[in-house]
Amino acid sequence: MRAKRRRPIVPRSLIKGLGEDIRNLVTTSEGLLLATEIIDEIPRDLRPHVIDGLASFGTPEIANFLHVLKEEYGKEIETACNRGLEKLQMKGFEGCLPADGQKEFFRAYATRTRHTGQVTLDVAWLNDEGLLDVECFFLSYNADGLHGFFVISEMPTAEYEADRRMLPDMVRISYEEACFMIKEAYSNNITYMTRPALGKFLYRKYLDSESVLDSHARSELVLRLRPPLEPRELVNTFFYAQRHKDHSLIASLLTPEEGVHEVLTKELQEVLRPAVILVEGQAVEVKVSGGRSTVKASSIHVEEERLYRSDFSFQLVQKDRYWFISAVKREGFRPINENREENPFHDMVYCYVYEILDLDRLFEELENFENIRQVGELPFGVHLRLNESEESIGSGVFFLSDVMADIVINGDELVIIARNKANADDIDELVCRSGSVEPISHHKVEIITAYTYLSGQYLSFHDMLNYEKQELLFEDGLRLLTARYGFRDRERVREKLKALKTSCYELGPDYEVYYEYEETPPGALRAEYVLGDNWVTVSAFGEGDLSRVREQFEEGLREILEYEGMEIKCEGIFEIITSEVKKQYPELEDHLKNAYLEKWFESKLKPLRGMTPQDAAKSVEGKRLLWTMFKDMKRNEKLRQNMGVRNVIHLRHYMQKVEIK
Repeated sequence: MRAKRRRPIVPRSLIKGLGEDIRNLVTTSEGLLLATEIIDEIPRDLRPHVIDGLASFGTPEIANFLHVLKEEYGKEIETACNRGLEKLQMKGFEGCLPADGQKEFFRAYATRTRHTGQVTLDVAWLNDEGLLDVECFFLSYNADGLHGFFVISEMPTAEYEADRRMLPDMVRISYEEACFMIKEAYSNNITYMTRPALGKFLYRKYLDSESVLDSHARSELVLRLRPPLEPRELVNTFFYAQRHKDHSLIASLLTPEEGVHEVLTKELQEVLRPAVILVEGQAVEVKVSGGRSTVKASSIHVEEERLYRSDFSFQLVQKDRYWFISAVKREGFRPINENREENPFHDMVYCYVYEILDLDRLFEELENFENIRQVGELPFGVHLRLNESEESIGSGVFFLSDVMADIVINGDELVIIARNKANADDIDELVCRSGSVEPISHHKVEIITAYTYLSGQYLSFHDMLNYEKQELLFEDGLRLLTARYGFRDRERVREKLKALKTSCYELGPDYEVYYEYEETPPGALRAEYVLGDNWVTVSAFGEGDLSRVREQFEEGLREILEYEGMEIKCEGIFEIITSEVKKQYPELEDHLKNAYLEKWFESKLKPLRGMTPQDAAKSVEGKRLLWTMFKDMKRNEKLRQNMGVRNVIHLRHYMQKVEIK
């Protein structure tokens, strides 16, 4: 019997309508960008089917558009585009990337907001008709990078110049300076593996430009793009730049005096290391005398899972209305005890919990909020964040200082987390008015408790409150942390994992697990990599190890990776050990047990006050701490079972490891 034809996933009528829209749009750069945005709105798994459908309604415009999509998305949809282009070639449509035409650079302007880490930039080009095609960028010098781009086609020159006069706080810059600003912001997308704004096929010319600025020209440019700052504002801006590792902004804050600038840059490398994550920083006391100023300041940073406080003295000099840092001295440095009042994680936040009645309507309501963005995915939901629309540089940098509220959708539950009760009440009024949620409860808890919920390991906020001591999940002192990425070229990621000298286990056609081991001690597990069809996770023990493992993995891959966030696997490396995996690899579970225990035995653990089990077993005090930890582990085993966490390694295995060694 003849098999039934499989019904198309996307109706032909919709494809035909989409094809007509694209044909009408692609005649201008502005329209091409809009057409690309339409494709971007289509779910990733449906895009190849849509592209195939568009190719079946072959026209020269569609052929050109498929070349645009190849340039925009690269490997992500290259196969589908090539398949579509082959169909179109058979119909006589080769297609090519639309030419940018003969355009002459006219002018470029940038907002005078570089000290906030965000700049709006527009570049105007004079076309053959004597009109301007204006390309507008929204640039951030943090993880957002080049996050906004749009085009205004055929704008009269007089109208453009009138607009510039209406915006007096914009600075005219050269083409070389515009290229530098765009490339620097885009480099943050690569570094942090965040997706840049659509339109790469149009702004590629800036990224490929050979125009370069030396260090002096860069500092001079940033200086022109910020207003004169008072001493307190200048030091607070320094902390803002330190938080985001904005090296160009920091360079512009330092005295341009030859010799002194270089010495300062070298001295500040310590506080700008990737491992130093600034939590808070602010100017405390300011003294001004003539053209000189002394600013006392303090900061709190996280390094290797520990909190530290630093006290600084900044010396400032004034030159041509601008203040500059001429010297920095760290006068105090100490770890912060977890119980100290100055610990920022002990601040309280308001948490409003709801049951979701209509998810679609809730998303429609949330889309009405300004400055809302997705910052991570949860196993059963998503983590959204509302940022403050404006940030005051006069008050310093504080933990989550620019965050209005975090909005968490976790299964059928919505949770609003805000430091300011008024913000929580405003959001509460809006979401309740829509009828999409039903209020359940209100809580006031410590920040660390609320943000434990964001790990995604709890099914509900109530469960988290019952088991808010996260140590119950990691009672042996060793935590497996996991970073998750999307990617646009699976084969390159696969080649990189193989190059790391890992052991590979194939668990399905598009599902592989790789294990990397320490050279010293031999056999100790260093990292786990899980490769899916369009995602990969990288796991290691503790923040320090994970940072080093991620750096090794990301090298050479950042332009194809998209960082999606952190997660904590309750069962750690044993999460993949299912009954099917046991049948396929019967020796794997025991092998992982031994590799994990070897790593545990050689790791510095918090319950042992920074000692390794190996070192603790050699002293009376260490043995006391070991037995205290073992007793806690025994007591917590039942609680872990109630939380649904499988115990693969039992207390006797840890004790045997210590006794044998």
